[in-house]
Amino acid sequence: MVVGRSLIVTLSICGAAYGQSVAPAPGTAFDPETRLGVDEYRREGPVGFQVYAQGSHDFDADLDNSGESAVSRFGAGVGVEWEAATNLIFRFAFDAEWSDYDFSGPVALIGADASPWEDVQSYRFAPSVQIGLEARWALLVGGDVRVAYEPGADVGDALMGGGYVGARYQWTDAFALTFGVSAQSQLEDDTIVLPLIAVEWDMTDRLRLESRGVGLGLTYKLSDQFDVTLRGSYDPRSYRLSEDRALNPEGVVNDDRVVVGAELTWRPAAFVVVSLFAGANLWQEYEILNSSGGKITDNESDPSPAIAARATFRF
Repeated sequence: MVVGRSLIVTLSICGAAYGQSVAPAPGTAFDPETRLGVDEYRREGPVGFQVYAQGSHDFDADLDNSGESAVSRFGAGVGVEWEAATNLIFRFAFDAEWSDYDFSGPVALIGADASPWEDVQSYRFAPSVQIGLEARWALLVGGDVRVAYEPGADVGDALMGGGYVGARYQWTDAFALTFGVSAQSQLEDDTIVLPLIAVEWDMTDRLRLESRGVGLGLTYKLSDQFDVTLRGSYDPRSYRLSEDRALNPEGVVNDDRVVVGAELTWRPAAFVVVSLFAGANLWQEYEILNSSGGKITDNESDPSPAIAARATFRF
């Protein structure tokens, strides 16, 4: 589980590299981290901006030990894309997410604590650069700095960082592959170095298969305004707990989920994209570590429904 989770965390930092054009020309996308994917942004000048807000709710799920858990999240972010020169594009993304966990029943995750954590938050800054090498090749380099914690935690102990380098090759007009290597630090675990890979495939004029973080999305274009996507992904999060907690102060919680469902995307105007998602957490696990990285417990839950919505504005 540790290796599998590390792979997910590492590859998730590379999402901004996926779906890019080979040459840095108008039409290249930037993609701040999000739980809902959107289409490429067609900027008209050398600089483009994107802002978004999103919310989601994972309904009550029975925990294996005892009790139930649910979580509501709100996120927002901004991205900037700058075509500094021919074959050279810089991107900067900042994302924030606030999560409210709701535990009920006799929860047995951290001793007898009925609410082992509640409100947590995370912030992420991700710069990257794309360099066009020739007609079919592009070099992609990026970094990722994030902090994720419960209020009362030492923010310095909640920092994680990483980066990647990769290359994107346009095999045909309809198929492109990105591959490379990435490194990512983890809370109370060793930095891990792993390969990365992503695929983009226009199967028909209306049907597209593409990587989304660590997962896949199969999109069907209903019209110029509407798309529908079937998607699945592995969705990990880590938080440093408050140093004021009576049980497990300065510990770490890892929340890993496998999410599947359907997403409807609507473009009411050229600068607005709205996405609605409905699906389920097919698998979910809480792994609890103490402040030294020792495992206290891991606890899976039953599948549960999940919904989300996102609005993006581009200019």
